[in-house]
Amino acid sequence: MIISDITLGVFPFQPWNPTWYLIYILLKILLKKTPTKETRSIVILGTKGAGKTSLWNALRNIKEATSATYQEKVSQFDLKFRDKTISVEETYDVGGGDSLLSVYESLIKDNTYIYYLFNVNRQENKEDVKSIDKQIETISEISRHRMGVGLKFIGTHCDECEKDKSILYKEILRNLGIQKKHLHILNLQDPKDVEIIINEIVNNITDYA
Repeated sequence: MIISDITLGVFPFQPWNPTWYLIYILLKILLKKTPTKETRSIVILGTKGAGKTSLWNALRNIKEATSATYQEKVSQFDLKFRDKTISVEETYDVGGGDSLLSVYESLIKDNTYIYYLFNVNRQENKEDVKSIDKQIETISEISRHRMGVGLKFIGTHCDECEKDKSILYKEILRNLGIQKKHLHILNLQDPKDVEIIINEIVNNITDYA
């Protein structure tokens, strides 16, 4: 089970890029947390322009152009995959600006599962790395006071990258110092890629209901 498998596991190496080192250390703390069968809370966080609103819209089957989001309510909704349906709790879609870090406290509750999005084309961008650093530090600090918080990274905009997915996986896994089960690299405009997330959420929640 993917959601139940979010454990520390083994970190066989440290990140090769020094700018990612603090993120690596924080993740070693955060990834110790494991969501339980009561998980019903999904939160989508990440950097600016990474596709957070696009993913929320895709999960809710909302087909409309997206624009930069500051903070917008996401009402409770049903999520279905084949013959299984689960209810996703009400939450908020928040932008990737550092000014919204204070909102994380109210979003991350006990048994919250976090999808953290970032643009794979900007993983060497100093501004983005700094933002990831601050956001992961905030998530880690909050998670220390919560039960059963889990996290998975989603690298987005891979359709705009010239590199093969296999190369991207190697680079990002090396940067973050995490295992592959903690990472997706997806094109959020591709229904098949979105279906991966839907399947993951629905089956890993209902299997423990």
